[in-house]
Amino acid sequence: MGLSVSGASAILFIAFVVVFGSMFTALDSYQQNLGEAYQNLEDTALEVKSTSISFVSVDAVNDTFTIENDGDATLITDDFNILIDGILINGSVFEMSIIDNDGSRLLLPGDMAEISLSIEIDNCRIKVITGAGVSVIYDP
Repeated sequence: MGLSVSGASAILFIAFVVVFGSMFTALDSYQQNLGEAYQNLEDTALEVKSTSISFVSVDAVNDTFTIENDGDATLITDDFNILIDGILINGSVFEMSIIDNDGSRLLLPGDMAEISLSIEIDNCRIKVITGAGVSVIYDP
């Protein structure tokens, strides 16, 4: 009877160690993922806070407009979305170039970008949205 109690205790102890090890690994992974998610949230909030764009000019005759990066963040123009009267315009309909830095896709603080459209924008509402979700609206 003594051997079976000792054997059962040993089996239960080993099972406890295995379960504790599995639980510890799972909780550690969960805590690490949660910390990374909070860090990403803080990074995104800081990017939104430091992002600002504005319309400089709108030329309805030539279907072009100019925006300026008024914020402190460097913006990637490939991440911009443009809406004309609430309709999302895809990249084949517009061309974007950075003034004084043609060929660049980075809109640095203080830089301006000229957007040329192949559709008419006369009396149209224009909305430009950055990759961070910050937007500016032109309403004629």
